[in-house]
Amino acid sequence: MRTRHILAVYSFVLLGIPSCVRTPGFDPMLDMPPQCLAEPIPSAPAVLPAAAPLASGLARLLGTVTDARSNGAVTMAQASVIAPYERHAWGDSTGGFLLDSLPAGSVTVRIRRLGYEPVVRTLTLQPNRSDTLRIALQPGSECPRR
Repeated sequence: MRTRHILAVYSFVLLGIPSCVRTPGFDPMLDMPPQCLAEPIPSAPAVLPAAAPLASGLARLLGTVTDARSNGAVTMAQASVIAPYERHAWGDSTGGFLLDSLPAGSVTVRIRRLGYEPVVRTLTLQPNRSDTLRIALQPGSECPRR
């Protein structure tokens, strides 16, 4: 067991993932212990990869998340479709995110990041189309649940 733990820690260090992210089911938006806040967050790719063509009847949601006060990019924000199904994506170093191959129709999207108030929007995604969403998060009290 100890060897497995050491290998897991070693893998996390090599991959640049904060050492506090070691437990199955860890959600950094909800479970971030205080000691993790001081650790650097690994950089996401600077640019989202080129998206493949959409399959017939599906939609794509491209988004940008910024800080409402500074207009700067909010990196590593979590973008989630929360209804009528669940899909999650993480923002990159420019604040951009991509939720791909989504069933067309009405969806509820939540954008959240530690240190900001979450935003929830309802959108109607059109089939065979890419829609865009620009969100400015207000700095606030989004804190991990204990």
